[in-house]
Amino acid sequence: MKDNSLARVGGYAAIAIAALSILYAVAYLFITPAAQRGADPAAFFASFAADPTGRQLANLCFVLSGILGPFAIAAISERLRSFSEGWARWALVIGVMALVATGIHGFWNMTLTPTLARLYNEGDAASKAAIVVLRSTPVPADPVELFTFGFTGLWALVVGILTLRGADLPRRLGYIALIAGVDMLLLFLADGAGAALPVLVLGGLASLILGPAMWVSIGLTLLRASTASATERASVGTSGA
Repeated sequence: MKDNSLARVGGYAAIAIAALSILYAVAYLFITPAAQRGADPAAFFASFAADPTGRQLANLCFVLSGILGPFAIAAISERLRSFSEGWARWALVIGVMALVATGIHGFWNMTLTPTLARLYNEGDAASKAAIVVLRSTPVPADPVELFTFGFTGLWALVVGILTLRGADLPRRLGYIALIAGVDMLLLFLADGAGAALPVLVLGGLASLILGPAMWVSIGLTLLRASTASATERASVGTSGA
């Protein structure tokens, strides 16, 4: 008897990630003060000290996505096994690493930013200069951004390609994952280049539209597969009786 609990848990986890993605966008774009999205460190830390709610809520969304993500990744990777065991293993490893890194990224920022804000607001000129350097060099300061944006985008791109090549998944999921993957890879490049406007546009698309659409599609696909498997087992059990 085949156990379908992973598909069911993964389906609910994927839908939850979609909701968290939208909540993240709302928290970052609408609740977080504009000063915390700018490049001026003095304005950022002063604003964060006065109102950390939006920024910290956005970080919490990353943390929860990192916790729930591996369930969805494992379940969808299992569906890819019938098409290509090699790529299914790749998707499992890279996808889990990317989502766990997303959680680490959120936890890192959630715990570090209040400390940096206090040190900056209360520190001398040397302390402020050191904090500015730390905050303005994201690769050495927070290397998991490579996984959070780059590898998640690469994972989505590969899932989309495999689906369109014939994996046992809806083709609409393939197209959505393909577009979402390209968007996240461009977001990673724009973020690395410090291009504020492209980051805002690409990030908004990823968080509000493409990411949620992909995760909802994954979630519904897994839940339908879980229901179909349960119905099939019930039918076999009834026939056997």
